Amino acid sequence: MPALFLYLLKVNAALVLFYLAYRFLLRPLTFYTLNRFFLVFSIVFSLAYPVIDVSNVLRKQQQLSSRFAAVALDWRAVELLSGQAQVPAFWQVLTVLFWLGVVIMALRFIGQILSLYRIHQQSSPAWHSGFYYRKVDGRVNPFSFWQTAYLNPQKHRQEELTAILRHEHIHVHQWHTLDVLLSEANLVLCWFNPGAWLLKQAVQENLEFFTDRQMLQSGMNSKAYQYSLVRISGLSHAALVNNFNFLTIKKRITMMNKKQSPLMHVVRYAVLAPLIAAPMFAFTACSEEPTAAAPNIIQVQPSVQVKAPAAVVYYIDGKEVTNDAIKKLDSKKIESMKVLKGESAVKAFGDKGGKGVIVITTKKNQHSTQVRQFNEKLKGTQ
Repeated sequence: MPALFLYLLKVNAALVLFYLAYRFLLRPLTFYTLNRFFLVFSIVFSLAYPVIDVSNVLRKQQQLSSRFAAVALDWRAVELLSGQAQVPAFWQVLTVLFWLGVVIMALRFIGQILSLYRIHQQSSPAWHSGFYYRKVDGRVNPFSFWQTAYLNPQKHRQEELTAILRHEHIHVHQWHTLDVLLSEANLVLCWFNPGAWLLKQAVQENLEFFTDRQMLQSGMNSKAYQYSLVRISGLSHAALVNNFNFLTIKKRITMMNKKQSPLMHVVRYAVLAPLIAAPMFAFTACSEEPTAAAPNIIQVQPSVQVKAPAAVVYYIDGKEVTNDAIKKLDSKKIESMKVLKGESAVKAFGDKGGKGVIVITTKKNQHSTQVRQFNEKLKGTQ
């Protein structure tokens, strides 16, 4: 499987697991701030953990650089790696379809940003009861984006404006737009995964649950506030924003009237995150493959399995180097590698070649005079 799809498999498996954990174990709770952190962590962790190298943590000792660890176990296996077949047409087609979807979703995202920019340009600054907002035209549901609230005051009763603006300013002060943008960016990459769409909806609904609870705790009359939600339910709303009436009325009213969850349920957060993260890291460690950017040329004298020697001698571009230099060498810069051991190594390098010699040629210096002279010397001893 190509590296791209292996990465996507890991990302989307984690997204689905995190959403299921939220949907069935955390969503019924009234700990909306903890739910917010959990959802943000779910997206960030899912995107990041596949590229985190955990092999060094699991490995008890390092005899060679991780680039050559797989090579030292079986040189014949690396010889096969150097002649890998081209990516099958099936994966090539999937790659094209995936990137096509990413481009479409990215254009959709840019279109939403431009739409909001047009609304902002067509709006005008206004104040009401000490709250700053941008006055817009048309039947638009009140919303906030970044640090600004938007609404059409002519579409609302005067007694409702204060509650609506207070609601939107809670979104503003809590920086809820960051959560929405993160979930939207995740959707661009994982557009094909239902879990990504559901997580985006979960992020938005949890922000509304949090804001509704803050409104009621500030002393707002519950019935009057809920009536405002019902009355505005027919208005349209923009994307990428925190809307005053984003969710169904029934769902929000149910959560507003729900009693505070017992504190003992906080333990779910301490258990769920590591319970999902640990298997994901284990899956990543087990699915890691030897680096395929290994040498193009492998020459081995005996065709038997060879273990990494304890004091192998390394040469890079005709010059003897230390183990530290090998560990710092980028495998992508290697053009070829030759492995000598036994009598051939002793004949070419004397006693110090008795435990094996690895000769590496980099792409940068493969045609240099020093490398050519060194290779001629090797040929003369064989």
